[in-house]
Amino acid sequence: MTAGAVSKPENIRMKTRNLRMTRSRSRISIGLLIVAGSVLAAHFAIDFQQGSRSVLVASEDLFEGSLVSKESVDVIELAENPALALYLGSEGLSATSELVLSRSVVAGEFLRREDFAEPSLRNDSVVSIPLHVGKPQWLEPGRIVQLWVAPPTEENLFSAPFVLSPEALISRVSYEEGFAADGVSSRVDVQVPNRHIPSLVHALANRYFIHLSPVSPTL
Repeated sequence: MTAGAVSKPENIRMKTRNLRMTRSRSRISIGLLIVAGSVLAAHFAIDFQQGSRSVLVASEDLFEGSLVSKESVDVIELAENPALALYLGSEGLSATSELVLSRSVVAGEFLRREDFAEPSLRNDSVVSIPLHVGKPQWLEPGRIVQLWVAPPTEENLFSAPFVLSPEALISRVSYEEGFAADGVSSRVDVQVPNRHIPSLVHALANRYFIHLSPVSPTL
């Protein structure tokens, strides 16, 4: 055997040692990946344990004036965030089923309540309602408002209000004049979709509390 040569048994032992070291490194690498994956999974689990919110997102390009069907939107779950309150959740599609888009929406865009409007005012009727809110700037003909009502429970007490008509149109505003004028009382003629007329007449006949709230313009 020449100097520096390695015997066959020694060569086998060296190869075996190298193979064990390689396997050991592989096990360590796999272990680190498993640990990292567990940490990420735990992070997302904690986020969703803190709360999640469903959001409606357009699955295709949608156009102004069109109805939105189940096939044209997706519902995704996101970790709770105050900024998501602006957008419609999974129940939003049924709430807007009779409305149309007030603007075009691109695929992947979150949907807001402000993106929907009544399909037409041609099927509306005008109803006159009393208000006692003074003369705010928004109380003028042509303004779109939400019509809220609250059923009475006892004398001068009312239950929680709800939106009876999401988009009514103010057509006329008149204020009391003369000695009886108090500066806050008015009668407002509003155009309301015909499907909401029976409920509004019922509210007026039963002395519901009625309030108008201006609809913010779409950004």
